[in-house]
Amino acid sequence: MPPGEPKSGGISWGKAFLISGISLAGFCVLLMFGTAVMGNVGRPAETVQEAMPAAKAPAPEQVTEPPVLAKLDVKSLFYKSPKEVEAILGKVVEVTPIKVDESTSGMTPGEFRDYDWQGASLPILTRFYRGQLVFIQIDTKRGYSSPTQALQDFGIDPSPVRPRISNEYTSRWTAKIDGVLFKDASAYRADDKNPYNIVRFEVADPD
Repeated sequence: MPPGEPKSGGISWGKAFLISGISLAGFCVLLMFGTAVMGNVGRPAETVQEAMPAAKAPAPEQVTEPPVLAKLDVKSLFYKSPKEVEAILGKVVEVTPIKVDESTSGMTPGEFRDYDWQGASLPILTRFYRGQLVFIQIDTKRGYSSPTQALQDFGIDPSPVRPRISNEYTSRWTAKIDGVLFKDASAYRADDKNPYNIVRFEVADPD
């Protein structure tokens, strides 16, 4: 038998080497594939989608607090000059001279001055005589359950004194209260279903 020829039914050593090499390469590929598969067992499948951003929590609702209304002690205004009153109530918005004629019968000369003030729903009406404040009327933004409570909120406590007039719409005092001699200190309301929301104060004209 010539050298290098296989026996009957056999293969040459070159083919055997080639086959064994192919088999070894195939085995390596299978081994690598099996290792990769086993390595991924139990892992979550990767996706190409980007992670969605976390949802933002809704902004807290803005709660608007009701405005704090300014307090006013009317005793600080009586017999004050226009300049002094402006320092308390702010700049005057309207000035109306008072002249004695038929339309103002019984009124003393002077002037009305109106002021915008935070605690009033309408401009505050004042009257000056000889350059001094002697009258003030305030339409308040607050409502009060009684005339006494309304006056107390403006620094005047009439409770020790009996009112001169008292009915379901108003109570009026003419007396010396908290050291001030009032020609009139009063509170009003439109009807018995509404709170008292108008206060008036008038002191004697200066000599």
